[in-house]
Amino acid sequence: MKKLVIIMSVYLVIIFAACIGLSEFIIKPPVLIAGTESGYKFLRGLKWFLSILPALCLSGFTISCSVIWSKKDYKVSVRFSPLMVKYFKLILIASLVFVFILTFNAEVFVPAVRFRSDEMKAAPQELERYIATTNTLLENNESLLALRQAKLAHSLAPENEEVNALYKKVTDLVELEHDRQRFLHEDDVKKVSKPIHEKDRSYTVLQLLAMSKKAAEEKKWFEAHYWAYLAKEGCDGTNTNLAEATRIANEAWSKLNLPVEFDNSAEREYYLTKKKGYDALNRGDSLKSYYIFMSLKKNTEFANKDPDIEKFFALAEEDVKNQYFFIDETENMDDLAQTRNVYFNIRNNDGTNDVFYINSAMDVKKRSGLVRYLEGFNVSHYAANGNFEYSFSVPYAKVVALPVSEFTADARELLGIKKSWKYVPFIMLRSVDRETEGVISVPQVELKEGILSLTILRENNLKQLYLDEEKAPETMPVSYDSFMFLPMPYSDFETINRISVGAENMSLMELKKFIPSAKKYGFSKEVFTENLVQRGTFPILILALFIFCAAMGWNYRIEEEKTMFKFRWILLFPLYGIIFILSYDMCMYFFNIINYSMVGLLGSSSLFVGPFFYIVLFIVSSMVFMSRRS
Repeated sequence: MKKLVIIMSVYLVIIFAACIGLSEFIIKPPVLIAGTESGYKFLRGLKWFLSILPALCLSGFTISCSVIWSKKDYKVSVRFSPLMVKYFKLILIASLVFVFILTFNAEVFVPAVRFRSDEMKAAPQELERYIATTNTLLENNESLLALRQAKLAHSLAPENEEVNALYKKVTDLVELEHDRQRFLHEDDVKKVSKPIHEKDRSYTVLQLLAMSKKAAEEKKWFEAHYWAYLAKEGCDGTNTNLAEATRIANEAWSKLNLPVEFDNSAEREYYLTKKKGYDALNRGDSLKSYYIFMSLKKNTEFANKDPDIEKFFALAEEDVKNQYFFIDETENMDDLAQTRNVYFNIRNNDGTNDVFYINSAMDVKKRSGLVRYLEGFNVSHYAANGNFEYSFSVPYAKVVALPVSEFTADARELLGIKKSWKYVPFIMLRSVDRETEGVISVPQVELKEGILSLTILRENNLKQLYLDEEKAPETMPVSYDSFMFLPMPYSDFETINRISVGAENMSLMELKKFIPSAKKYGFSKEVFTENLVQRGTFPILILALFIFCAAMGWNYRIEEEKTMFKFRWILLFPLYGIIFILSYDMCMYFFNIINYSMVGLLGSSSLFVGPFFYIVLFIVSSMVFMSRRS
């Protein structure tokens, strides 16, 4: 075993040096971002070495066996002798070690190195796209959104003069915008931490009325109206408390509209702004209310003495988060993206098709669970006859897993959601800036030529469409330019995102789980089945090849006694390597053909027939080895 390790180590080190040298000094790299050439050359050489590592190990194993078993020292007169069985056990142990290393290499190292090198090759195109998007957003006066794209461009090419100039230009524009906001809110001296908001609708109608009356007695008219409004909202058509709730709410609102004496103009302005924010919240314009109460929170002279601000800001913020997400949530998207270039298709019940494209996706763990952020989300809708109808896209989208239990039966039927699914993807399409009002990202719609208008953004009653009736507000417009549901289990959506790296880079368990659903999302079931068969049987094939190579090493043993290594053999290493690389490639070609044939003929049954076939091949190679003699 010691001889085997030494010979194999020397052999692999020589080939590794040759691959790195070839990539570094002989073959030119493609067009790359300045400063990344050296890293790409090393990765390319490493990728070549890891790709041919199985052939190298097989050839090195054969050479080592021929050196270890000299003809003079190792003599066997009969086939299947106890001595050959003993040698087989030793060879089997060594082969299993190599099989483990090569399987780990094929499943982990090769995909990782290939992904990183391909990413570096694609970086110039990504850079051009980020620069173009930044300039487009600047033309539309969306400097904060442009800053995100400029940051991505800067992270790819921090030494590029054009990128640096663009990044500085966008940064300066954003700073000017922030200065303008600071001028409008000069009392911004500290930030108040987010309050923990609890649902006030858990109280009974009688409790809400009692709290409203108490607030009215203390002349806290904002609070009195708020509790009375919730009581009114909680009454059904037969509740006898509805009239009382309406009366108290109207009385509180009339008090809010009465002229009030103020000590100074600042206090008057504060009160009127507060009323405007509460009115916006009451009308359902939670985004306007959010920015108003945020500005009041920064006015510490009055906000610190006014508990209403914290409460109403929390209410507005909660409503905003149910309809939008904040743009800064997608920070470090380029660095932390786990998947890129995701395509899939969903066929609707009416025969139409929706084709989805996601440029990149990032997963973030939050208290509420795992949240996925999408960059470059595009949906194209095709009629039942295959004609393009419309498409829409957003720079960023946010995906959460929404429990199916929150949908009514009518909603599930309308949206094509099955009750057996635990969660479905809920995609938020609108994003806003956390602090600056007016910065909002909405879907950009492209219509089919000749269609003058197309209403894809339908408004529905929330009770009819989405949440459980008991949890839903009485009325809230829901438009598909704000969010969308995907009629698929969330687990399938997670798997599809990982398919972007290729079926060969998915885990075996993911492949097995996804195969039954592949056709439904526009993928070839046969491709995934073949990949699973190939990767599942690869270790058995490699094990059989190692045993067969050991038999070849026995047949071509060296003549000299106790010769471990000679320098002139180095000259033969490249020749042996080339022969084995070609032989291994031919072997893998037939391996793929056999697997494709099995999948084509047997379908899913090939998942059982394939391993059986290669186990028989391993048994045959074992018999070939143990039948060797001098």
